[in-house]
Amino acid sequence: MPESRRAGVRDWFSQRPSLGYLVIALLTGAFLFPFVRMVWGIGDEGVSLDGARRIIQGQLFARDFVEMVGPGAFWWPALFLKLFGVSIVSAHALLLLTGITIALLMFHLSRRIGGRAYLCTAFFTAIGIPLWPGNSYHWDATLLTLLAFVALIEWQRRESNWLLLLCGALVGFITLIIQHQGALLIVAVFLSSIIIKPQQRKKTAILLILAYLAVVTSAVAFYAAKGALGDLIAANYVWPRSHYLQANVSPYGYFLPSILSGIAHVRNPAAWAIGSFLLLPLAIVFAIPALLIAAAVFFRSRAFTPELLPFWICGIALWVAEMHKPDMPHLIWGSPILLILLFRFLALLRSRTIIASCALAALLGFAVARIIHPLQAHTRIQSRNGAFWSPEPGHALAFIQAHTRPGAPVFIYPYYSLYNFLSDTENPTRFNYFLYGYNTPQQFHEAVNSIESKRVRYVLWSTPESLERLSISFPAYHPPPRDRQIIEPYLESHYHVIGIENDFRILERNP
Repeated sequence: MPESRRAGVRDWFSQRPSLGYLVIALLTGAFLFPFVRMVWGIGDEGVSLDGARRIIQGQLFARDFVEMVGPGAFWWPALFLKLFGVSIVSAHALLLLTGITIALLMFHLSRRIGGRAYLCTAFFTAIGIPLWPGNSYHWDATLLTLLAFVALIEWQRRESNWLLLLCGALVGFITLIIQHQGALLIVAVFLSSIIIKPQQRKKTAILLILAYLAVVTSAVAFYAAKGALGDLIAANYVWPRSHYLQANVSPYGYFLPSILSGIAHVRNPAAWAIGSFLLLPLAIVFAIPALLIAAAVFFRSRAFTPELLPFWICGIALWVAEMHKPDMPHLIWGSPILLILLFRFLALLRSRTIIASCALAALLGFAVARIIHPLQAHTRIQSRNGAFWSPEPGHALAFIQAHTRPGAPVFIYPYYSLYNFLSDTENPTRFNYFLYGYNTPQQFHEAVNSIESKRVRYVLWSTPESLERLSISFPAYHPPPRDRQIIEPYLESHYHVIGIENDFRILERNP
């Protein structure tokens, strides 16, 4: 398309901003729908959804069930499921709405600083939910971070105290989802507000901190009133400090270097070139710190203007917050604000049209390659909590639903509480994951006692082959020797195998 015609198209859309937002919403929804109609076997999705279901049933996080994330990780999806029904359809409608809203917020922010808004939005949409297509507190925290940042940027323009209060309250709720992310963001937001309006720093600090503390202290007061404040501190402070990094850590950009290494051994030059080109979007996220440093050096006179400094400060805070496990999904969750900056600098390059065309071509190739799999999912599976699509039959889920009643206890080891959510069965323990090093020996023994006291009839235990694949999600995980295992000897002595379905051994309790 000639440059004059492209300029005409841009001018036409710039004169009709609401139309641009509508186009983004429709295209994002259409692209993401094939992904969200499926269940992908993501363990974290079960953590979020089954935890939300437990909240709706009246259980209290940290006392009745435990995770290292905060209570807000379950309150947020629980509110949606309470309003629209406890089902996988409602849950994935929330995921779709989250993806569309993130796209709209990125488009809005990119337009504010004159970046290539459409390309930036398409970039994150293609590599975001398609790479991690499941409900997750990370998606929720990313969404709320962008909402808080938009409130901050709009406050710069409108000088509304309500926007500043909204920003602080949202960051407070983020703290209730991922503790350290909220703590980093409130500092970043405060520093940004001082840069935006230094003459109002005292008033700004009061409004931000009051709104932030109002949310956080309300949650603390709620737990204190329930007599569960000690449980909350143990779950969200004591346990993560001592056990998270023992099993849940990974190298920087984990899984991308291994894919590139595999491509490097491809003998067909055409296949090697195509594979490398299609991975360019992920490589950009992988290298975003280096790319932004290079851009800051190259555009040093325009890189740190008052307009862009909040993007730097809050973008770095979000990125650092995800570095506790710097694999590719966490890099993506931490990258949206930095990507907006990167595409802003792209718009300043003389060769921006050529670079943007190459990026768009790689992005389209990546999106097409990624969407083929969900489009081939032709098996419709009906669960007690809604229907979904899958590329293969769900025989393990079908067995649970055929042999148990709703509310019956079913133990899934080492993890996959999504089946508890889908089958409307109860996890008989307080824990979703069972990984040595990640969980304490006391938690393992507590789980065994709970299974025994509830006389759990059926257990799903991952097959040895699927257990070996744990290293894909947990590269630092190493199971202990036989004499230090806790749950395995119990299952072997109290249960027997009656079938193998979907990478699970189906166990029934001995008479």
